[in-house]
Amino acid sequence: EALAGIGHWRYDLATEQVFWSDQVYRIHGLEPRSIAPDFPTVIAAYHADDQAVLVGLVSRAISTGEGYAFKLRLKRPSDGEQRIVRAVADARCDGEGRAIELFGVFQDITEDENARMQIAESEARYRLLAENARDIIVRAGRQGIISYVSPSCRLLGFEPDQVVGHSTLEFVAGEDPR
Repeated sequence: EALAGIGHWRYDLATEQVFWSDQVYRIHGLEPRSIAPDFPTVIAAYHADDQAVLVGLVSRAISTGEGYAFKLRLKRPSDGEQRIVRAVADARCDGEGRAIELFGVFQDITEDENARMQIAESEARYRLLAENARDIIVRAGRQGIISYVSPSCRLLGFEPDQVVGHSTLEFVAGEDPR
């Protein structure tokens, strides 16, 4: 679990006991077995907007026996740092189909989410620049096939969708494209 950065947990519905693996404690910024987690403490560790969603997902899992997967914001009790975590749960049911236990895995995905946001922001800045530039910006692969052209290609009488997917050689003036 420590190598993968994924912990596991279990919630016994009959006893209302919560079990966390050592990695779940670490994700919370706590020493393993430093607290005895219970359902209210678990819920309180999350952002207020995520608490209601999580309670709803747990209630649905208990009533239907269906699991859930959810990204939520954890406020670590050890240092107050906000982390983004993924919780995936399933329900174990008795012979009559009633949920008797929820169990699942838990992973801190903060770095992945931050990288994803940085890429999206960078792409948005690039697109804003390219969409508003007066120069014609072209992106083509090794074979010369155009995968992007800025809207300024209209200055030459082309719509972007008329250019994308075509070879750059189709747009070279003169008889010898080399």
